[in-house]
Amino acid sequence: MSYLSPEEYALFSLARSLGGVSKVKKFLEIVQSKNIRIDNLLGYLESIEYKIPSPLEIKIEDLERRILILEGKPPVKLVQPPPQSHKEWAEDKLKEYLDDCKEWAKFTYYYYKILTEIPDKIRRDGLIRKIGELTGQTFTGRSLAGVQAGITMSTTKKNFERLDWKDEDSQQFSLNAKYRDKMKNYFRVKQESIS
Repeated sequence: MSYLSPEEYALFSLARSLGGVSKVKKFLEIVQSKNIRIDNLLGYLESIEYKIPSPLEIKIEDLERRILILEGKPPVKLVQPPPQSHKEWAEDKLKEYLDDCKEWAKFTYYYYKILTEIPDKIRRDGLIRKIGELTGQTFTGRSLAGVQAGITMSTTKKNFERLDWKDEDSQQFSLNAKYRDKMKNYFRVKQESIS
């Protein structure tokens, strides 16, 4: 008789609570097809105060590999999908998106506001500090990952270009130069309507 290790037991319990191994595999396929990084997804879920089951939080990046091993199959190497061409933001769609951010995603709204105010790039720690100061709330690196995940999900869903830019190490952030003037204009108009 074979016994499951605590890790295997936690994995099977997690898969069962999520609807079975096939549903977990489907979830992972969707995440991969949308090019969403698991750490960004976890950050986003935390930023909206979604309660993540702790085994999922700890083991999600290994989930597919471990399930395949438990089923006796060799692990599959994940392949990145080819980049897709994305639509440009029209002025009205950009305004609608930023208005939605202001109402529903305050951290994302202030993220864009800060990027609009800086002339070039801002370092990660400075960006985190400024968002915390502007919102008057605790804002962490995990919160920033949540903002990034939310942006990825919303722009992917609408198939629009990203409005922001970050380096490969996620240590420097800036606006997509193509939209800098439109976004400056948006925030200037918002500021004038407050005055």
